[in-house]
Amino acid sequence: MRMKEMGIALVLLVALLSAVAVGLAIDRAASSTEIGVDPEVVDLLITEVCAKNTDIIEDSRGKHSDYIEIYNRGGDCNLHGFTLSDGKNTSAPFGDTPLKAGEYKVFFIDKDLTGFSLSSAGGETLFLYNRDGSTVAQITLSPMGENQVMEWLDTGYAVTNRATPGYPNTEEGYLLLTQGLPDENPAVVISELLVSNRYAFPDRSGQFSDVIELHNKTEAPISLKGYYLSDNFENRFRYALPDAVIPAGGYLAVFCDGRGVYEAGEIHAGFSVSSEETLYLTSPAGKYTSASAGETADDVSLSLTENGFENRSVSIGYPNTDEGELAFAESRIDYENPLVISEILLSGGEVPYGGVYVDVVELYNNGWETINTKGYYLSDGEDPYKFPLPEAILAPGDCLVVICDGKGEGWNANFGLAQGEELRMVCPDHRYGDSAVVLEAADGCSMMWQDDEEGGAFREGAVTLGYPNTEEGRAAYLQDLLADTLQISEVISSNTESLPGSYGTTCDWVELYNPTDAPISLEGWYLTDDSDELTKGKLPAETVQPGEYYVIFLSKDTENLRKGFPVVPFGLSSSGDSLCLVYEGAVKDWAFVPALGTNVSYGRPDGESEFSVLASVTPNASNGMAAQKAETPSAVTAQGVYNDIETLSVVLEGEGKIYYTTDCTAPTAESTLYTGPITLSKTTVIRAFSVAEGKTDSDVLDVTYIINENHSLPVASLVTEPDNLWDYYEGIYVEGPGASSKFPYTGANFWKKWE
Repeated sequence: MRMKEMGIALVLLVALLSAVAVGLAIDRAASSTEIGVDPEVVDLLITEVCAKNTDIIEDSRGKHSDYIEIYNRGGDCNLHGFTLSDGKNTSAPFGDTPLKAGEYKVFFIDKDLTGFSLSSAGGETLFLYNRDGSTVAQITLSPMGENQVMEWLDTGYAVTNRATPGYPNTEEGYLLLTQGLPDENPAVVISELLVSNRYAFPDRSGQFSDVIELHNKTEAPISLKGYYLSDNFENRFRYALPDAVIPAGGYLAVFCDGRGVYEAGEIHAGFSVSSEETLYLTSPAGKYTSASAGETADDVSLSLTENGFENRSVSIGYPNTDEGELAFAESRIDYENPLVISEILLSGGEVPYGGVYVDVVELYNNGWETINTKGYYLSDGEDPYKFPLPEAILAPGDCLVVICDGKGEGWNANFGLAQGEELRMVCPDHRYGDSAVVLEAADGCSMMWQDDEEGGAFREGAVTLGYPNTEEGRAAYLQDLLADTLQISEVISSNTESLPGSYGTTCDWVELYNPTDAPISLEGWYLTDDSDELTKGKLPAETVQPGEYYVIFLSKDTENLRKGFPVVPFGLSSSGDSLCLVYEGAVKDWAFVPALGTNVSYGRPDGESEFSVLASVTPNASNGMAAQKAETPSAVTAQGVYNDIETLSVVLEGEGKIYYTTDCTAPTAESTLYTGPITLSKTTVIRAFSVAEGKTDSDVLDVTYIINENHSLPVASLVTEPDNLWDYYEGIYVEGPGASSKFPYTGANFWKKWE
């Protein structure tokens, strides 16, 4: 008998007209042969048949199908158009099936693949027909038991227990199949194992399964036809890899999820992997390489390096180096996806949404084309697929709101928000999209993305939920917020002059306004300064006429107050407080009242929706204009570089009182009061603002004095809050709460887009 070329091939039997796949084979040859060989000169022999394959070899579906082996005793040919038949049923014609001289191919047979299966009882004849319908080879089957084969030997056919698909029907072939030889110089190796793939690397459907990475070490592309993967040394031919090509020096991922399919260029092996198993990759020559899957943490790979296999961050598709891990992490993020997180509001921020206090996330279409939100996910934790977004069409520049109240219905997410959590989106292609760390804004504000010359960042700002984060968006939000019903018009939280009672007694008060054309009864209305107690201050059963202003006192003590005004039993803090107007359990209007000076009121200037500090106090009357802003202080001493000096005196000037800091924090009325020149002996940043009576606070002045540094190059000074650098939740110089445990620390603060 001629020596066989070691090989097995997986061939797809393709229907002549419909091109539907009906057959599978495993190829141990690499090159293709043209079809134009005269079918009459082919010399083919059926060399092995198994009619009851239970664990000899699997097809690429992971099934133990019956099989036959065909050997080419003649010259190179192509079996395109050939068919198999059991005398009753005939398979669809083969597709392009090159067969080199001395090569073997194994064809799997079952009703799904060929239209018929084999009987282990024997007696049936199996035919191989060429393109003109004539018989090329045939064999009448003998009875066969489990895993027995009918094989061609030098003296004819015999039934044996020595299956050798793809190998010589000899003792040496059997030993090579069952015991194999280690490959000392493999062209393709197992280079990475991800056996606890929780959320690191999904397949195209978004499923997370075990992953084996194969690496082509050569400088030429290699087809995986004829290669096998297995988790069992005794059955190293468990899964036949399909005709997928690994580029020169490239990588290819195999998802081990038990599906046994090859679709859309993605390989799904017919088995899964567990820790402590050894994986085997067998080449077309029958030699194998192996890798042992040890214990790893979730989303940590066992990667092949110069020192052997080591636990490292995932780098599937890239070299197992720091650079490769970084490239993988970058590849898992779609930086260009237009659906972005644009605003975050925590329920504790004293701002209701939809009449209730709730955590809210706003999403924004930052692109030029319409977005369908189906296929996107939003998450606040480890599970990136925690909340699938319902389907909605979002035009460019439009926003939508996700209410994070744990309900998991419609646009109500199945989670709430907490300080320091990372919000993350997953895109329809299962790459990560936009992300943001949940930060608590000042009362009455939200955290929102604001564009600037450097790209933008999340900053505190006036709420614009459902609208763009612009002045126009804020105006539209307020207009939408002001329902055609009772409104808060004016508030005072430190009153010693207006509406005095007996003995000059005064208290806080709020003024309501009816903007409608119909009277409004106060029956069922409440005022509160506590979002957890919406019925704190019940209003009297009186009526506010159209266009009427209506003042309500806010005080726990009613003694000596002016008569004729209703009183609710709470007051407001002059250092800042919230006030809500409630009807039937829903917040209808609200105001976060900032710290106010004595006898300064806060309200809506005539014709405006936005609250402002008012120029004058106007109970029971229209509000007039907003107060002017104080002028920003200025530095008489020019900022800049000062060398070879002992000290430097910095003089500030401005209206009203000036407060300043020297530690880069934003100044407040609690900061140091400027009373004279500030003496500096080292490099310092001074931040200052003005407070003037009857005006709102000024903008902040930032000036930098670089003292005795003696730099030889030009110097630039960047001023920011220290928390922006070092805070655990938002500092860009620390890892923060979302960082992974290994390089490149995916999710760390310095990966966020505020950097």
